[in-house]
Amino acid sequence: MLRLSVLLLFVLPALVFGACPNGGYQWQTNCYYFQANGTDFPEAEANCISQGGHLASIHDSFTNALLTGHAVNIFQKQKDYWIGLSNLKTPKKLAWIDGTKLDFVDWDKNQPGNGTGIRCASVDLKTGLWRVESCFQQKPFVCAVVGSGSVSTMGPMTTTTRRNTNPTTTTGSGMTTPSGNKCTGNFTYYGPTNSCYGVFNMYDPDAKPWNASEAFCVGIGGHLASIHSQDEFNFIMSFNYPSNAQYFPWTGLFSADNEQTFQWTDGTPTDFLPWGPEEPVVDTNYNCVFAFTEGFATYDCSTPASTLCKIPLS
Repeated sequence: MLRLSVLLLFVLPALVFGACPNGGYQWQTNCYYFQANGTDFPEAEANCISQGGHLASIHDSFTNALLTGHAVNIFQKQKDYWIGLSNLKTPKKLAWIDGTKLDFVDWDKNQPGNGTGIRCASVDLKTGLWRVESCFQQKPFVCAVVGSGSVSTMGPMTTTTRRNTNPTTTTGSGMTTPSGNKCTGNFTYYGPTNSCYGVFNMYDPDAKPWNASEAFCVGIGGHLASIHSQDEFNFIMSFNYPSNAQYFPWTGLFSADNEQTFQWTDGTPTDFLPWGPEEPVVDTNYNCVFAFTEGFATYDCSTPASTLCKIPLS
């Protein structure tokens, strides 16, 4: 089936591709954008969100062959690429990150297996078959944007100041709608903010620098947590963090002017800043903020730590 579909791709190109902005390729109602620069799955999804879409979901063998056939020409010297299938939002099962129905799969032999932990799907460029593996490997990826309207040019991820424009309240998000006021999977609900909170990547090698942690949270519909009261601080510190202080969680607080002022990545006001002893440290490398038992502390943004995500339900 893959060979037949790839053959059709070259025989009938005018029927497959239409006009999409900025070099995208149109098939049915989507414009597809092929990003050759390798990145991990959460950052790839965050990049797709910034384009107005998601990592591509695939619902039939022809689309699978079409995307793979085109990717072969773009992702040269690569072996596979990310698609939008993972268990990031639904820890006990694989689901499309755009919330669409899982109605087609094309697994390689012995896949997806019975592995535990965070898993994401990639497509083999030689066979078109799928497999799951660690979400933090570096791979090229394909974004799908509905329709052929204006789409910005694919480029590097910049998430530090972007407001959340994609609330996680739709089917397949891994949590209920705001009317249910509950969270599922790795998330815990906190009523005063009507938000879901989850801690990820608590140990090496999964612990992530601040930018990667923010990209991870954006990729699942939120941001690194903003904190606005002592009660909310007490709540986020009630999670079972490792005893090693190195793995206390990154928050969404950062400085763009060498610790002169601070802001939250979700754009909310900086109305609560419970600094720990001798904080904030005025150092040009200490522009990101983590939470620990005594309050907030600045640290080098490149240091790996836990990821504390917050997803508002309204």
